[in-house]
Amino acid sequence: MDTQIEADLRLKLHIDYPDLEDCYVDGYACALAGIDEFSNPYANDSIEGEYWTEGWWAGFYSEKALFNLEGPVIEKQQPKPEDHKVAHMIVRILEISGVIAVSALVGYQIWDLVA
Repeated sequence: MDTQIEADLRLKLHIDYPDLEDCYVDGYACALAGIDEFSNPYANDSIEGEYWTEGWWAGFYSEKALFNLEGPVIEKQQPKPEDHKVAHMIVRILEISGVIAVSALVGYQIWDLVA
């Protein structure tokens, strides 16, 4: 995907559905950049506005940020091999029970047709 389009989509998502950690980090970054506290883009009585202001003051006083400034860290966990075995066994049981049910239904239909 084009980098500019991706950046625009992330910005749109961030504006429409702000994450509280992102609000804090935005406020922190604005304070470090020398932007005035009254530039808070969120309503002052909203939780997002409070997080932004809290981040701004932390950045203003050069305190350590409460949240990761690089954004959320997502660690992908690999499923355990045992999980695959159990899931495979459950799928196999459902397949076999489905075949038995269909076979019984077809057998009943044929028996009813003959009788």
